[in-house]
Amino acid sequence: IQDGTLTVSAEPVTRKKTWFSLADTSWYSGDRAEYEIQSPEQLAGLALLVNSGTDFSGVTLRLTQDISLANTDGTKAVREWSAIGSGSANAFKGIFDGNGHIVSEMTAVSGGSYSGLFGYCRGAVIRNVTVKGSSTAQGSAAGVAGHLNGGVVTGCTSRVQVNSTGQYAAGIASGISDGATISKCVNYGDISGTSSVAGIAGGSAQMTDQISDCVNYGAISGSSSLSGGTGGVAGLLGGKVIRCANYGKVTGNGWYTGGLVGHSGSADTNTLETSVVRDSYNQGEILSDNQTASAAVGGLVGYAQYLNMDNCYNTGTVTLSSAGSSYKGSVAGRFYRSVYNRIDHTAVLSGSCDRVMDVDDSDLDYVQVNVLFAEEMGTADYCAGMNNYAGDSVFTTDRFPVFLHLKQNQLCTVRFTGDLTGSQQVRAGDPVALPQAPDGYTCSFTVNGIPWNGNTVTGDTTVVVTRSQAWYTVSFYADGRLISEQPYQKGSASVEEPAIPQKAGYSAHWPAYSLNG
Repeated sequence: IQDGTLTVSAEPVTRKKTWFSLADTSWYSGDRAEYEIQSPEQLAGLALLVNSGTDFSGVTLRLTQDISLANTDGTKAVREWSAIGSGSANAFKGIFDGNGHIVSEMTAVSGGSYSGLFGYCRGAVIRNVTVKGSSTAQGSAAGVAGHLNGGVVTGCTSRVQVNSTGQYAAGIASGISDGATISKCVNYGDISGTSSVAGIAGGSAQMTDQISDCVNYGAISGSSSLSGGTGGVAGLLGGKVIRCANYGKVTGNGWYTGGLVGHSGSADTNTLETSVVRDSYNQGEILSDNQTASAAVGGLVGYAQYLNMDNCYNTGTVTLSSAGSSYKGSVAGRFYRSVYNRIDHTAVLSGSCDRVMDVDDSDLDYVQVNVLFAEEMGTADYCAGMNNYAGDSVFTTDRFPVFLHLKQNQLCTVRFTGDLTGSQQVRAGDPVALPQAPDGYTCSFTVNGIPWNGNTVTGDTTVVVTRSQAWYTVSFYADGRLISEQPYQKGSASVEEPAIPQKAGYSAHWPAYSLNG
């Protein structure tokens, strides 16, 4: 107080807010095999129950609607999400069915490990859910699940920006082990971590783990010089990658960086089995700036220590920005020559790198790689060859072969020009609803000068619409017999009426009619 005046200064303080404080567990009775989750409060209730020791083993939980995890109290504060399953002692073991719904505006935060919609899961099934938002942890950060110990994640999409200040980060599951499987999942979020960083699974611990039919579009960044690996699909691979693709840019400061896998490192000395990458491809740019002499960067795999690869290709450019390492290649940066390892029926785009791979021994008897030009990789014959080795029609032609299901799910824009204009977006392979002509007119449709009926779309399409006046017909019948047909166009006042056939004892005239179609 000075001169009788009291001066008070106020600074806003934002209290940390969590969804646990709003958790609703009233829906859970403990005596049912199925429950429905209908609100963010109930979803938070599920997290609270699991993190307090209820594992939901054998129980199915179904999402009934889209859920937003944004703060709802009217302030600008962020409400943080604590993952369902705080650790191995409080793991989620149930079945979660997203039912095709979206969990959006998630801000998943962990001061330790395991952040994401789910945290630690053991033998759980998580399916058919899309997650949007952010996920941050000191380790094991993901969009869908922090760690999957056994169990299944299938049909899930992550649009989550993921950051782990430690190891293990991924869009779907930061780590998988004990025969866990991830299938039919897609990541669009950007992923960053120190090592074991990837679009789908940061690390796979056992050969029984499997990642199949998954695609990454997000940018992947590994910042540490540790040896865990950075990859578009898997950072560190112990198991199998089958029918997977990467389109995202992969940047690694770690030892091993690859378009699909950073480091493949599992082998069984009894069966000679190894990690597997099959029927997969990379189209993303690969960059490494590691200065360690033994670091490796590859278009498909950074370090193929123990690996069987078959029927794969790479078109992404491979760049090593530092002169510290000599291990780089359009297939693998480093290939460990071993009786365990093999690369068959694999191709790379000419010019993607100045070498195919670096091998620990100059003998390449274990490797079969073709270097092809873009024109060759885009042919129907090359695509047919990949399908032959895959044993199924999983690829279709594009600039380079792509998975058939991706082409079918591609969103195409159809633009109408000419006498009628407009646009539609449809899935590739779906029919198009052709615009209706104004009353009294008909429309014809052509694509590149060829008549087009809109039955199927295979890509972005421009359709020329030509409008012309429609012709109609008046049909005159007498005693059930067609007497005459007279053409006319809309707006015509009359048509020439035919004479009515004479019939003894009868008189007749044509009834009144209007020319309106």
